[in-house]
Amino acid sequence: MKNTTLYACALIIVGVAGLFSCQKSGSMILVPASASSSKKAFLIDPYEASLNGKNAASVTGRVPAVNIDFAEAKAACEASGKRLCTHSEWKDACMGPELLKYSVQEDFIADLSISEICDVARPPEAGALPSNTGSKKDCATRGLGVHDLVGNVTEWVVGEASMPVAAGVSFYQSEEDSHCESTLVRSGEKTMNPAEKSNDLGFRCCAEPSNQKVPTFPF
Repeated sequence: MKNTTLYACALIIVGVAGLFSCQKSGSMILVPASASSSKKAFLIDPYEASLNGKNAASVTGRVPAVNIDFAEAKAACEASGKRLCTHSEWKDACMGPELLKYSVQEDFIADLSISEICDVARPPEAGALPSNTGSKKDCATRGLGVHDLVGNVTEWVVGEASMPVAAGVSFYQSEEDSHCESTLVRSGEKTMNPAEKSNDLGFRCCAEPSNQKVPTFPF
C-alpha cells in the first residue's frame, strides 16, 4: 500500500486491483481487507468527530466533540449514516498496513519522540481541551492517513459483545503508553462505564464501503 498527497487528496493503492481512492478533506478513508484483521474492508473517518447539531462530522480544524457518553457518540454516528467503529477496526486503522505499534512509527522514541509528532504527554491542566482536529499534521497512520489515533482524545468504540471500550490515549497520557493497543479503564473498574464523560474522551465513525461513496478512478 502506498499513501501520497496530491491536490489535498490522499491517493491509496488498494491491493493489486490497481485502483486509487481520492480521499478529500472530510471524506472517509478506505481500509482494505488486506490491512484488516477481520479480512473485511471498512471505512473510517480521517479525523476525530466534531458535532454539527446532532450529527457527527469529520473535518479538520475543529475542537473534537468531548464530554460525550457512549450512547451519545453512537447516536451521532448513526445520525450521519455511519456507526461507531469496532475496537478491532480502530486498532487496524491505528497500526496501518505496516502494523506500527505507535501508528506513525514502531517505537515511542525513534528519530522523533511520539510527543513531537502527536498530542500526548501534556502536563495535567484543569479544564484543558484537545487540539483542533488535524492540527498535528504528521500524526496520521503511516500508509493510511487517519489522523490522531494516537493522542489528542481517547475514543469510544464497540468492543466484544457490544461492550463500550475507550480506545487509545488522550493528550494526558505518557509517551510510552501512547500506542494502538492502549485502552482507558478507570481505577477499580474492569470495563468502561458507558455513561463516562470527560474532556479527553471523544469518538469517530466508521461505515461499510457499500454505505458511503468513495470516488475511484482507474490506475
